[in-house]
Amino acid sequence: MRLRLQVHRFFCENPCCARKIFTERVADLALPYARRTTRLLEELLSDVKPENMLLGPSNQVLLSDFGIAVAAHRTQSLHTQNALGTIAYMAPEQAEGKARTASDQYALAVCVYEWLSGRLPFSGTSTLEIALKHQRQPSPFLKRNKNPHIYSMLPDIQEVVMKALAKDPRDRFAHILAFAETLANACTEDDPDVPCGSVLTCYRGHVAHVLTLAWSPNGQWIASGGVDGTVQIWEAKTGKIRSTYLSHKAEVNTLAWSPDGTHLVSGSEDQTLHVWHASTGKQMLTYRGHTDGVDAVTWSPDGTRIASGSSDRTIQIWDATKRLRISMF
Repeated sequence: MRLRLQVHRFFCENPCCARKIFTERVADLALPYARRTTRLLEELLSDVKPENMLLGPSNQVLLSDFGIAVAAHRTQSLHTQNALGTIAYMAPEQAEGKARTASDQYALAVCVYEWLSGRLPFSGTSTLEIALKHQRQPSPFLKRNKNPHIYSMLPDIQEVVMKALAKDPRDRFAHILAFAETLANACTEDDPDVPCGSVLTCYRGHVAHVLTLAWSPNGQWIASGGVDGTVQIWEAKTGKIRSTYLSHKAEVNTLAWSPDGTHLVSGSEDQTLHVWHASTGKQMLTYRGHTDGVDAVTWSPDGTRIASGSSDRTIQIWDATKRLRISMF
């Protein structure tokens, strides 16, 4: 069975199991085996990508389509071996004709990035554009994943994946198995024996994953937002819904109450922030200063300013009533 879309779904549904199957096994079993069977030993495979991975009946990972590596070996053409491959997964040095075994590590890291986020780190309209992005642009951070288990592990995973995606091969892990083992450690779930508290209220108003929530200053209400693009305000004690805000065009990543509890600000993947009245849902203003999804937001203690952070790698402080940007970092 070919991998790609189903592997992203499997990662979302079974994060800890999936990382063992697809990352540890690819690195620890499939890659060394493939190198032995193609007589390349320490030479690179050149074309590690989801399309070349097969999932066996017992969840074993098999690598396929070694035509590039075999042809390069048989013709003894290092240039051919270094240059060929799939550009979306190709390490910067490989695109320059200077591939090495660390290039396979980079390609596997791109696979992991795609499995976790559902998208490639770099895309474009031509192979040259994509190659230049791999060579020159910093790898974009993994965005919020719709699965809460993966999102809870994201900071540690982020660090591991970014190291394996380093532009300079010397800055990556010493070998590909070290990358897989470090990633496995970053994905370790919390101890299941740790006791949990009692459930006081269970709110089920959202139709997709919840990504953010915040208590009202008086502790009476909770506002929650998520993949369904809504912000819902409900009573913390009873779970009874108070109102639903529907004006965002994409998932709601973050929200915050004003210090006096009268207003909310919500940030979305649609690149906007909305300030609206908590009681009526009336939208007061829309801030459009970011060029990518909004991931964090907070009010100043006096309620006059709002600070927001985005995947565009900026933090912007702006007037809470006039939409005017005060500063940007």
